[in-house]
Parts: sequence; C-alpha cells; structure tokens
Amino acid sequence: MLNKQLIEQKINSILEDLQRLKIYLPDTKAAFLKDMQTQDSVERVMERLVGRAIDINQHIIVEVFPFKVAAPLEYRETFIKIGRMGVLPHNFAESISQSAGFRNRLVHGYETINEKKVYDSALSALKDFPQYCDYISKFLRKEQNS
Repeated sequence: MLNKQLIEQKINSILEDLQRLKIYLPDTKAAFLKDMQTQDSVERVMERLVGRAIDINQHIIVEVFPFKVAAPLEYRETFIKIGRMGVLPHNFAESISQSAGFRNRLVHGYETINEKKVYDSALSALKDFPQYCDYISKFLRKEQNS
C-alpha cells in the first residue's frame, strides 16, 4: 500500500535540501571551485537529495505497481520506470535519471570527482527537483482520488 505520509515527508526533505543547496552554491563556478568546504557541503546535499528521490521512486514501483513492474536493480532505472508508468513525463524521467549516476559517483567514488560537474549538477538539481516534487505530488493526489 502506498505510504503517502512517507512520500510527503521525503518531498519536504528534498525541498529543504534544495533550500540548503541555494544557500551553499555560489553564483559562479569559479567561486565554487575555490572553496573545498562548499564543494563538500554541496556534494553531501546532492547525495541526500537524489537518494530521497530514489527512495520515493522505489516505493511507488513496489507499492503501486508490484505486478506490472519488478523492482529495478539500478537507481537510474527507478526514474525511467516511473516515467514509463506515467508518474513523470517520459523526457523528464530520462533527463533526471542522470542524477542517479551522479549520486553513485559521489557515494562510491567510482572516479575522481569533477567539481565542475558537481556545480553543473547542482544547478540542474535546483531546476529539476522542484518539478520532480510537483509531479510526485500530483501523482499522490491522483492516487488519493482514484
């Protein structure tokens, strides 16, 4: 069964993370690249923010569509699958799914972190994740009314 309260709590946490990101992220990439403490703070906020979205995706997949879709193994696929299920627009799901790969690089250290890409990903997150939260909230309202 879909746990609406859990999802709303995670949405609120994502929105709080976005506010932190706005505070931490300097106006220029050059300023960001000069400040290691800011880089570390932004990386951590991004890791949490994307992780929360993945948690929401997995919950929706497992609880709402358990017989239509098996739980995905890759985090990127969670965005793609909820896009296929109509929770997110397909193109948006494809685009935002890239954040999962970014998160994996941060968490697992698959490669040396490119701080220029961190800055660019943070800017994208400020644009994409408010939309993501809106789409998930609309989905919750639709589920509640059906």
